[in-house]
Amino acid sequence: MSSSTMKAFVMPEVGKTAVVDKPIPDPGPDDVIVKTTHALICTSDVHTVAGVLPVNPGVTLGHEALGVVYATGSNVTGFVEGQRVAVNAITPCFQCRYCQTGYTSQCGGPLGGYKYTAVNDGNLAEYFVVPHAMANLAPSPMR
Repeated sequence: MSSSTMKAFVMPEVGKTAVVDKPIPDPGPDDVIVKTTHALICTSDVHTVAGVLPVNPGVTLGHEALGVVYATGSNVTGFVEGQRVAVNAITPCFQCRYCQTGYTSQCGGPLGGYKYTAVNDGNLAEYFVVPHAMANLAPSPMR
């Protein structure tokens, strides 16, 4: 790794955005760090910046991306560095009561599966974390 920082598109406060330096994240045991190759701004990002969806100041926006596996957590199998992957906007834990009964978009509670930007930094950055990666990543032939 040549640099320990990355560029990220953030919302420092309601109504404002900026590109800032943030540390490249490290994966937890069940996570994968993806190097972004394609990312999209969604209408919900626009609504977030407008203040409709409350989030912490400085959060990285975004929840729709493709990329390549950069680093894997110690428990992750089936994915290797350099592999092209897609990640869903909804990244449930697959362990809570909601997930176990088939309501993965409600992970942990109403709309709880939507974790990017709302709970965790999103993926409008050079690198981003995919939580519970073995359930939330898919191989992609996209180039």
